[in-house]
Amino acid sequence: MHEIYTFENMITEQEQQTDTVQLWKFIKKNLKFILIFGGIGFACALISSLFLDKEYKSTGTVYPPSGPSVEASIDNPNFGYDVEADRLIQIFKSNEIRDFVVKKFDLMNYYKLNENKKEDYDKLIKLFQKNIRFERTPSMSIVITAQTKSPELSADIINYIIACADNMREKIYKQNIKTLYESALEDYTKEKRQVDSLQLILNKTLKENNLNSLVILASNSQISIDLDKLMAKTNNNAPNIGNDIIAFKNRLGRLYDSEGKLIRLKKILDTPTPKLFVIDYAEPRYKKVFPINSLNALIGFALGVALITIILIVKNFGEQAKS
Repeated sequence: MHEIYTFENMITEQEQQTDTVQLWKFIKKNLKFILIFGGIGFACALISSLFLDKEYKSTGTVYPPSGPSVEASIDNPNFGYDVEADRLIQIFKSNEIRDFVVKKFDLMNYYKLNENKKEDYDKLIKLFQKNIRFERTPSMSIVITAQTKSPELSADIINYIIACADNMREKIYKQNIKTLYESALEDYTKEKRQVDSLQLILNKTLKENNLNSLVILASNSQISIDLDKLMAKTNNNAPNIGNDIIAFKNRLGRLYDSEGKLIRLKKILDTPTPKLFVIDYAEPRYKKVFPINSLNALIGFALGVALITIILIVKNFGEQAKS
């Protein structure tokens, strides 16, 4: 068995050597045609590249803050959290950001598309996703890349996206707080109406019982109860007045609690969310990234060589079949 294995290997090596020799003979015989067609492909690709629209790329780099609170960002200014980075990418990729950019820079006309055609809008989305990219780096920063026919346009799009993202983050983070604030404002308004109503009733009762000094205290929300003195001044009506005073003070306490909650929420609502940490704003880059003339020329040369090689091989097989 060992001898047979060695013999088969020897045959395989011989066949390989024969194929290599035949390949070199084929190349040597047709080298002129191969070089001519390779040169034609090289020239055609190079000339075509000269007529293609030049495109320029800009980049910007940002880090997301560690949280939605300015105080927290000051106390703990670290950045580079994967969760926040993923959330920021989702904001960058949102339809709202895309629509802002499309409208701001009139990208429908830029890409020569008809805004009244649904299929053109689908093309716009694909072109937008192709030319404007968001990538998370190992250090959890977000790199924004834009590629257009203008260095200035590429940079402007990136910087506008950063500004839009800050505004959108503010809107998202404050959405729930705004809802809570509106609910707290409604509760406060109801409590205020109740207190004002009870105060009017209490003031009237106090005046009717010649307790005008307590009316002033009630107006300042500082009224207190001294049942012995009230009994002496109200002809034994003190328990009823005392109950009115207790009801008023309880309702007043609820009003203060409601007001305190409203003030806290208003402060949070008025406090801005932390901005993105911008490592690099985008700047125009005037070195074109497309087309790459040398690469296109090499690809053209390779395609020319491949085409003539296939033609020659087919022709060679045809001649062998005839013979």
